[in-house]
Amino acid sequence: MSVSTDLSARAVDRARGCPFAAAAGHEETDLNGPVARVRTPAGIDAWMVNRYDDVRDVLSDATRFSSGAGSINHMLPRMWPPQPMEPGDFNRMDGAEHLRFRRAFGIELGAAKRIDGLRPAVQRIVDERLDAIAGAEQPVDLHELFSKPVTTAVIADLMDVPYEDRQLFHDSASAALDINIDVETATAAFDKLKAYVRKLLVDRRENPGDDALSHIITRSEAGEKPFTDDELESIGFALISAGFDVTAGMLTFIMLTLFEFPDEMARLVEDPSLAPTAVDEFVRYLPGNVGILRQAIVDTEIAGVQIKAGDYVLAGIGAGSHDAEVFPDPEKLDLARTPNSHLNFGRGPHACVGQQLARLELRVALETVLRRVPSLRCAVPVSEVPLREDNIVPGPAHLPVVFDEVLPAQEQ
Repeated sequence: MSVSTDLSARAVDRARGCPFAAAAGHEETDLNGPVARVRTPAGIDAWMVNRYDDVRDVLSDATRFSSGAGSINHMLPRMWPPQPMEPGDFNRMDGAEHLRFRRAFGIELGAAKRIDGLRPAVQRIVDERLDAIAGAEQPVDLHELFSKPVTTAVIADLMDVPYEDRQLFHDSASAALDINIDVETATAAFDKLKAYVRKLLVDRRENPGDDALSHIITRSEAGEKPFTDDELESIGFALISAGFDVTAGMLTFIMLTLFEFPDEMARLVEDPSLAPTAVDEFVRYLPGNVGILRQAIVDTEIAGVQIKAGDYVLAGIGAGSHDAEVFPDPEKLDLARTPNSHLNFGRGPHACVGQQLARLELRVALETVLRRVPSLRCAVPVSEVPLREDNIVPGPAHLPVVFDEVLPAQEQ
C-alpha cells in the first residue's frame, strides 16, 4: 500500500482551521479502511490503525508491538531516529523493566487514596488562581493566567518545589512538545531541569518529606533493586515536566468547547454532578495527537493487512475513540455519555500513568470555574481564538475571556 496521507501537513491545516476538526486519521478512515499508510512529521512511513478494537490491541500487546522507538518521537523530526535510551526512560521500555518504573509512578499519581488526598490541594490551587484573576485587567488570557498556573502549581505541590521555579518547568515541557524547536535549544532546556532535579535528589535524601520524589526514593532504597541516581533523575524529570502542559492545554480546550456549545455549558451548570463524565467526554471528543507510535516485533496482521516485523504502527487513539461501533453518534458531544471507554489516555502497559491526576485537575477546575464565574464568556468569536501551530497537542494558544465577577470560594 502506498503512502496516502502526510500527517504533518494535515496537523498544520487543522491547527489553522477549526479546532474541533476530527482527530488525524479519523477523517480518513472511510477512504482508507481500518488501516492506512501514512507519513509522519518526522518523515517515517507507518501503518495507522483506526478501528477501536485494533487500536486497543496494538497498545495492549507488548508481545507484538514494542514501545522502544518512543510514543511521540514520530511527531518530532529532531527526535528521529531515536537516540540511545537513557537510564530511566521508562516510556520506551517494555516488560518487567518498564513495570519497575511504572509502579513507582503509579503509587504517587494513580492510587485512589493518593488522588483523594490531593483533592483539597487542587481545590485550593484552583480557588487561588480564580482569586488572582478576579481583579485582573480584562480580557484575561485564561490559558496563561489560569490553566497553566493551576497545573504548574499542582505539580509543584506534588513535588514540594517552589512555584516560583515554574519557568524551568514551562521551558522543559515546551521543548518536549514543540514541533519546530531545534535539538540544541531543546537539550539546553532539558539539561537545566535535570540539574534542578539533581539538587532535589540531594535535598530529599538529606531531608525527606511528604512529596512524591521523597516517597519514591524511600521505597526504592527499601526495595530489592534500588533506582540509580540517573534513573531517579529521569523519574523526577518526568514528574515535573510531563504532567502540566498537556493538562493545561486540555483545560483551556475544554473551556473553549463550552463557549462553542453553550447548551452543554448550561447543562453542566445546571447539573454539576455531570463533571466526571463530562471530563472523559471532552477527552474523547477533542482532537489529540496523531497517534501513539509502536514498532512490530514479529510479523503480524491487522484487519487483513500484513505488518512485517520492524514496521512502524500508529495507534490512532482519536480515530478509535470516534468508532461508531463503540460510541453511538461519536461526533456528538454528550457530557453524560456512559459507558465511555475511550482510548485517549492510552491503553495497556503504557496507559497514561497520570490520568487520574489529570482527571482530578480537570474536574475540580471545571466545577469551580462554572460555579464561581457563571458570567464567564469568550472575549472574541470562537473562530478568532488563536490555535497552537508549534505543539504536537492541538488546542488554543490563548483564550481571551471576560466576566462580570468572580464569586467567593466556598468554605471547605
